[in-house]
Amino acid sequence: MPSPADLERFYHLLHRLAQRSGGPFTLADGQGPAIWPTRGVYFFFDPDERRGASASPRVVRIGTHAITATSKSTLRQRLGQHRGRVGTGGGDHRGSVFRLLVGAALQASGTVGPVRSWGIGQSAADAAQRTGTPVAALLAEEQPIELVVSDCIRRMPFLLLPVDDPPGPASDRASIERNCIALLSSPVALAADPASAGWLGRHSDRPAIPASGLWNNRHAFAAFDPEALAQFEIWVERCPSLLDKIAAGAELGSRPPATGYATGGNSMRLKDKTALIIGAGQSPGETLGNGRATALRFAQEGARVLCADRDLASAEDTARQAGNGAAAFRADVLDEAALEAAVAEAVRLWGRLDILHYNVGVSIAGGDAPPTEITAEAFDRVTAINLRGFVLAVKHALPVMRRQQGGVILSISSAAAVESYPYVAYKTTKAAMLAFTEQVAIQNAGHGIRCNTILPGLMDTPMAVDTRVRHTGKTRAEVAAERDAKVPLRRRMGTAWDVANAALFLASDEAGFITGVALPVDGGRLVQIG
Repeated sequence: MPSPADLERFYHLLHRLAQRSGGPFTLADGQGPAIWPTRGVYFFFDPDERRGASASPRVVRIGTHAITATSKSTLRQRLGQHRGRVGTGGGDHRGSVFRLLVGAALQASGTVGPVRSWGIGQSAADAAQRTGTPVAALLAEEQPIELVVSDCIRRMPFLLLPVDDPPGPASDRASIERNCIALLSSPVALAADPASAGWLGRHSDRPAIPASGLWNNRHAFAAFDPEALAQFEIWVERCPSLLDKIAAGAELGSRPPATGYATGGNSMRLKDKTALIIGAGQSPGETLGNGRATALRFAQEGARVLCADRDLASAEDTARQAGNGAAAFRADVLDEAALEAAVAEAVRLWGRLDILHYNVGVSIAGGDAPPTEITAEAFDRVTAINLRGFVLAVKHALPVMRRQQGGVILSISSAAAVESYPYVAYKTTKAAMLAFTEQVAIQNAGHGIRCNTILPGLMDTPMAVDTRVRHTGKTRAEVAAERDAKVPLRRRMGTAWDVANAALFLASDEAGFITGVALPVDGGRLVQIG
C-alpha cells in the first residue's frame, strides 16, 4: 500500500523533472517533435484540476509506448496521435486511446452530440463497413468531436521523461508507467487528491476512469512497488534539458554512450576522472542516499567510480546503476587496512585516483545522545566512523595524489557542525571534519590537491529520515513534515541529488580555485542562525 510520503515524493520528482527538462509543455507548442524523446514516459496535467486544496495541478494521465518486445512504436508517434492533425486540428481516435476516452466522455456529458460510429472498428474503413456508412460521411460526422478532443488535450500541460531502454514489459518505462498509475489510483491518492465534481472523466463509461480520477484504463488500482520511485528518480536525474536540445539541434532520447550516462554531450564535467566514493551503498529507506546519488552523478558526468561500502551487495547495486565501468569494493571504515586496500584498488583499476569522497556518517543509529547521557562506547563508535575513518582514508589517498601532483578530497560534514544540535558525538565529529579539511587543504595546496567539505542541512535521505522513524515511532510523513517546516527555502527538505550536485561542482575543474571551504547545502538554514 502506498504511503502519503510516496505520493509527495512522486510530485516532488515531477517538480524536479520540470526543472531539469524545461517543461511543462503542451501539444499546442510549436516545437512539437523537435523536443519529444524517441522513448520515454509522459505525464499530463489537467489545468482545471487541483491537488487537494493546493494550487498545483493534478496529474490525470500517464503513458508510454512499446511495452511489447516486438513493438517499434516511439513516444513521438504516441504523442503525435494524441495531438491529432496539425493542419486541420482534427485527429483519429482509433489511433489514440486517450482521444477515444476523452471523446466518449464529451458525448456522455452532452458537450457534443452523440456519434454512433465513435470507437467502432480499427480504422475508418472498418467502421464504415460495420455501420454501413460511406467513409467520407463517417469522417465528416466524427470531425466536430475530433476537433473538440484536440482542443481538450492540447491545452493540457505535460512533462516528458526520456527513458531509452529496449521495448518490453520489463522495461523501466513500463514499470514507471504501471506503478505511477497504481500510486495515483491508490486510496492514499484518492483521499488526498480526488477528482473534482466537474472533471470530464466522471462521465466516462469505463468504470476505472471516474473511480481513479485518471484517463487510464489499464493499471488503475494495481499493486504498487515503491522501488519504482527510486527507478523514476534515477531517470529524472539523467534527464537533459529538452529546450537546450532544441538550441543544440540535437535529437533527444537517444541512448547515452556506452561510456556512461552523459548529460552534456562532450562537455562531461568529470570525463576520464577516477573517483573512490566511500559509503556508496544505500541505507534502508524510501529515498536515495547521498553516497549512491553522488556515485550516479559522477558516472553521469564521465567519471569511473569505485563504489566502496561495508555492504558489498549494496555497493554492487550502486555500481550497476552507475554504469560507465563502475566497480564495487567492500570496505568497512572501522578497518584501516580496508581503506588502504580501497585506495589501492582504484589505482590498480585505473592507474590513478583523482577524487576521494568520504560519505560515511552516523548519529542516532550509533547511540549518539546529549552530553549528559552519552556513553563512552557510543562516543567512540561515532567518532571512529565519522572522523577517524575520514582521516585514515585521506592518509592513504594523499601519497597517491601527491605523486600525481593533483587530486580532490571531499567529505560530507553537516550543518550540525555550526548550528544548534542536541547530540554531542555527531556535532563534535562533524565540526572536527571542518578543521581537518582546512588542515589538509593548506598543507597540500602546493601539490595541486584541493580539499573541501559539504554541510548538508535537513535532507530527505534514509540516514536522516528513516532512521528517525525507527527510533521515534513516528510515521515517515510526520518526521518529514517536521523537518520540512524548518527549511526556509520552499519549506521542503533537500534531497540526495542536491548533495550530489554540490559534490560534482567541487570535484570538477569549475571549482579549480576553491579549497579549504565548507559549502552549506541547506536551503538557507544557516542564514537564519541568530
